[in-house]
Amino acid sequence: MDPQQFAQSVQPSPEPPVSHRSTWLFVLVAVLILFVFVVGSVLVFRWFSSSNKQTDVSVEQPVFGNITVGDSRVEILKEDPIPDDRDRDGLTTEQEQQYGTDEYEYDTDGDGLSDLEEVQKYHTDPTNPDTDGDGF
Repeated sequence: MDPQQFAQSVQPSPEPPVSHRSTWLFVLVAVLILFVFVVGSVLVFRWFSSSNKQTDVSVEQPVFGNITVGDSRVEILKEDPIPDDRDRDGLTTEQEQQYGTDEYEYDTDGDGLSDLEEVQKYHTDPTNPDTDGDGF
């Protein structure tokens, strides 16, 4: 075999020309794959976004029509219910002196109970914030 024949036998054979039909088929398959991906993505997004919605939302309904309101007058007292009660705790100044409480403080010991409640209802010392000694 001479070198020219050898060179021709080693050279690759020319490829057949690509037809227009196979090009269109490739483009069509690529478009279909892209379409399926986009539609699938939209469906998955809608499914996840609808499953995360709060369904237990209560909204007050507006009221239409006439609304009747009861008597809203406030009666203002012109004089103290107990004339000699400066702190309005229910004890007179004389009783405040008798129990040793402050006549200008509604709750002398600051425990949240009025001086009157401690004396008449709970029978505790109105000057001691912790009458049972438990630290509270």
